Amino acid sequence: MRPDKLSLAVKDFVIRELGKEFVEPPHFSIEKAFNDSRNNTPLIFVLPGTDPLASLTKFAQIQGKHQGMRNISLGQGQV
Repeated sequence: MRPDKLSLAVKDFVIRELGKEFVEPPHFSIEKAFNDSRNNTPLIFVLPGTDPLASLTKFAQIQGKHQGMRNISLGQGQV
């Protein structure tokens, strides 16, 4: 097996045997994540390659909670 072709072959196999939904990331909804959370538990986003801060800030403003929102970046971005 060629290492450079293995991941594509596995992906094709999963699509064929299980369906495309098993290889595509689900749509992320900040509103749904917020509704699933509790007031004494922080929301922690571990999303490689994406930054949800703009969407989260907009959602907080719509909810009227922007003033109480705290943001801590653990990545390589600006603080």
